[in-house]
Amino acid sequence: MTDEQRRLLAKFQEKIARNAQGWLEFLRSHRDDPATLDRELSNILRAAQMALAEAGAWEAGVALVQDAGLHMERRGHLRAWQRLLEQALRACAAAADDRPRLRLQRAALLAQLGEIARTLGDNAAALEHLQAALDLYRSANDWAGVGKTLGRLSQVYLAQADLDAATTCCEEAAELCAAFAPDDLGLVYNNWGLVCLESGDLGEAAHRLQQASDAFARTGNRRGQAKALNNLGLVYRRLGLLEEAVLSLQQAIELYGQVGDDVHTARTQVNLGVLYHAQGRTEAALDLHRQVEPVFRRVGDRPYQARVANNEGVFLAALGRLDEAVLAFELAARLYAEIGDPLGQASALINAAEMLLDQGVAADAGERLRRAGEILNTLQAPPDWLRSSWEKQRARWRNISGLG
Repeated sequence: MTDEQRRLLAKFQEKIARNAQGWLEFLRSHRDDPATLDRELSNILRAAQMALAEAGAWEAGVALVQDAGLHMERRGHLRAWQRLLEQALRACAAAADDRPRLRLQRAALLAQLGEIARTLGDNAAALEHLQAALDLYRSANDWAGVGKTLGRLSQVYLAQADLDAATTCCEEAAELCAAFAPDDLGLVYNNWGLVCLESGDLGEAAHRLQQASDAFARTGNRRGQAKALNNLGLVYRRLGLLEEAVLSLQQAIELYGQVGDDVHTARTQVNLGVLYHAQGRTEAALDLHRQVEPVFRRVGDRPYQARVANNEGVFLAALGRLDEAVLAFELAARLYAEIGDPLGQASALINAAEMLLDQGVAADAGERLRRAGEILNTLQAPPDWLRSSWEKQRARWRNISGLG
């Protein structure tokens, strides 16, 4: 390459970098205006892709990709954002630069990829990405990054039914974030509350989620506060405080609406549908689930597709539509298996077996219970409620089958 060609290439790359920087400033100035960002999203993503493809502009592209994350998540563009993050990570690797700042940049990209993988139900990839991010943060002595990543990692362990590991992550994350990243405490407390909820410690779950809501409110994070209020509604429901649960979920839906987060609005509506069912409004619950299911299918959110399918099975059973309920539970079990969620898979199989036993189809019910039992035996500490549910349906199956 001649000197003139190098000069022209450098000038071109500088132009590409300036363009990406301009869109980054636009993105930041319209952070709370999702409608405007939607209109310009194709231009923003194109600018990021062009910058990432140029050796002299890739850092501007990485910054643009990372800042676009909030909008991509709340609008459900997870697959597109995942591809951009992967391109950004490749650009970092191609630079072959191990300066501490760029090491932390790689860690942030890996952490974001891990969170997307978890959301999309790929727990194995989530664990791989988050562990790699954790190693980089630790090597750089970035304890704020370590704390935040441990908070995220807790939810992967939670999905894998490893409650001890999930709890340990939350405890360490809370200690580190309190010292080095207080603005991230809301997310850590929120995730800790979910671990307590799954373990059945409802009082501690309510305490941690209220801490999360308060922490998010202090930092003006309406989206985070909505997340905590949604989860607090789940605790209230488990405690039998249905009116408090409805109020909490309605507040969450309103806050999500204020920040234009369509995906989390739909997730909260799923929880509201469950409450409708608990209040005896089962037809309304089924209708609401069927309204929001296309949102999860569109964005590839398989964990929520599985949850919706399982919930629909519950509603259909309550409405006496047992054949449809079995199909819904079978779909949920397949989806849970695909995303590596053994608790969900076992629960859905047990539910399907219950419906089959209600119809006197003992052989098919026994097969589902056998598979559920195998799953339970692989878990380190399956929740008592799940083991009890399996034992109850297995006793029914033995009676119906004449096994005593």
